[in-house]
Parts: sequence; structure tokens; C-alpha cells
Amino acid sequence: MLSNKFRTAVIALIIANIIWGAAPPIFKWALRDIGPFTLAFLRFFFATILLFPFAVKNLRIERQDLKKLILMALLGITFNISFFFIGLQNAPSINAGIIASAAPIFIIFGSFIFLREKINRKIVIGANIGLIGVLIILLSPLLKQGVSLASNLSFFGNMMFVIAMFGSLGTTIVGRKLMDKYDPATIAFWAFLIG
Repeated sequence: MLSNKFRTAVIALIIANIIWGAAPPIFKWALRDIGPFTLAFLRFFFATILLFPFAVKNLRIERQDLKKLILMALLGITFNISFFFIGLQNAPSINAGIIASAAPIFIIFGSFIFLREKINRKIVIGANIGLIGVLIILLSPLLKQGVSLASNLSFFGNMMFVIAMFGSLGTTIVGRKLMDKYDPATIAFWAFLIG
């Protein structure tokens, strides 16, 4: 039988994925009237204000963790969100979610290459199939329309999504130890404020 904590975590993940899935079309619509950096600033400015009451009790960060926190904020907020918004201005919003779903594939390959972790054959086959699918989406503007201005802009937008995804991966790697040490609301507050 599933514990209440596990059930709550699964429900929270489902809700977060529904919200995140609805976000790209809304952001693309907003980007028609607001620049990508202005929209990113406004998004995290208000999020920081909303998060402050939840984080105010635990705002202290040890000096040795400041560099990691700043790097995490720059990768996850400034880098990731800026490139994500630039991608949305140039490519279909549905591509954002598809390309972002490649992150676990790169984690699998990275853990094999850099950490020498063993992965079984089924995972390798599944990761390669997923990678081929992402490459088809990434290159589809060039495959469908040839090298034209429209295909170049869509391809450029897709590449911005890829760069944003790598920013997100960097955040996960850098923030892993910080998340074990500090309250998640504290990390999110400082990342939002710095980013």
C-alpha cells in the first residue's frame, strides 16, 4: 500500500506537470507584447515575493555554499529561462516540452560517460529511440522546409530550447547537494532573487 507522503508527492508531480505543460503556449502568447528578458524578470520578481513568506524563517545560507547557489540561480533561472523564452519566440511552443523531455536521456548518457554507471541494454535502446525522436523534432524545420528563413527561425528556436534544457540539467547537478542541506523554499527563494 502506498504511504500518504508518496501519494501526496505523486499528486504534486502530476499537478506540476499539468501547470508546466500549459505554460509554453501562455508564455508564447505573452511574448507577443513583452520581451523575453522583461517577462523572465516579471515572472521571477513576483514569484520571489510570493515565496518570501514560506522561506523567511530559513534564509541563512552558509558562506561556502554561496558560489553553488549563485551558479545554480544563473543556470536555472537566468540561462534556462532566457533561452527558453527566446526559443518560444521562434519555434512552436509544443517543441519546448518535447525537447525538454530529452533531459533524462542526457542524464542517462552523462552518468554512463562521466560517472561510469552501468546501464542495461533496454535503457540504452529506449534512450536511443527517444534521442532519435528529439532529433527529428529538432531538425524538422530544416527537413520540411529546406533552408529558408522560416525554417531557420524554427531551427534556431529549437536550438534555444536545447540550450535551455542544458541549463536546467546544470541546475540539477549543481543544486543536488544544496537541496539535501537546505529547505527547498529557501533554495528556490534565493535562486529566484539572484536569477
